[in-house]
Parts: sequence; structure tokens; C-alpha cells
Amino acid sequence: MFISHIGITRYALSAWLKSLGLNGNTAGLTVLSGSGTVSFMPQLSCHSPFGALTISEDEGQIVALDWGWGRDQEETPLLLKARDLLERYFDGESVDFDALPYRPYGTPYRQKVWDALRRIPYGKTRTYADIAAEVGGSARSVGGAVGANPIPILIPCHRVVGRAGLGGYSGLGGIADKHAMLHLEGVL
Repeated sequence: MFISHIGITRYALSAWLKSLGLNGNTAGLTVLSGSGTVSFMPQLSCHSPFGALTISEDEGQIVALDWGWGRDQEETPLLLKARDLLERYFDGESVDFDALPYRPYGTPYRQKVWDALRRIPYGKTRTYADIAAEVGGSARSVGGAVGANPIPILIPCHRVVGRAGLGGYSGLGGIADKHAMLHLEGVL
């Protein structure tokens, strides 16, 4: 698939595809600038219990984690570290994803919600209402921000649950993936 647009980022494409119901998977996209040059962010894919995952980096920071295998693979030190942490996490180790630098693109409110998610420790959960009390807004607005998280798993949106159940999950496998990650962390 070719997308031609000046200044569009892979994350912007991911958000656009997600809005079309394509789960934000940018694997295999070629981005052309106005000059006709091809521009890619470094990406590295890995296998997981939930299928292939692709981590994207921009200017030395993680900007996206997408379901699917990326077409282009580049082993930067940061992407190798992120892949190693993910593999250790899926092997059942308690890992500190905060050791990675992030730059998720989003509104100031979403940034506040995503920062709050990063403070939820491994093996713990918070409710949407808990996060709303911390950052402002409502449980519903927090749910919208959580669902728009461009770096799932690493920014642990799966650790946010409803008061009367798990709530939703925007990963490819939906609520089953959220359940499996919480089980892996010993929450369920």
C-alpha cells in the first residue's frame, strides 16, 4: 500500500488506519514525501503469544507498537532493547518498561492519561475511574484515551479495568489478550 503525503508519520497513518477499523497496522506501508523520497521510521518486529508485534522508533524514542509483522526491519539499540524487554515479559518476568524512552503522539489530555498508565506497577490494576480521579475527566474520557494508546503493552493500558469487569481492549485479540496479559502478571 502506498500513501503519499508531505510530513505524514507512520503513527499518523496508524491512527488513520485504526479509525478505518484496520487496527492501526502500518506493516508494509511505504510513505512518500512530496519530493518522492521514501521515508521510514526504524521498526523491529518480534513474535509474541498474541502474534507478531512491530515496535517503531522516531528520533530515539518509541512511538508505536502495532500488531503485525513490519516489512522493514532495522535493529537499532533502542528497538533491540524494547524487543528484549517484551520477550522477557512474555516469558513471565517482571520487567520495567519505563527503562525505555517514549514519545506517543496525542493530545495533552491523552498524554496525561498515558503517563498515569506508566505508573501502574507490574501485577497491579487501576480502574478507569481511578485514572480519571488522578488526571481529571471522566471514566469514559479515560477509556477513550486508553483505547487510543499507540504503544500498548509497553504503556500498560491492559492494566486499566472497569469497576465491574475487565472493560475493553483495543489489541488485535481484544479482551482475550487483556485477560491473558493480566493472567501472565498474576492479576487473574
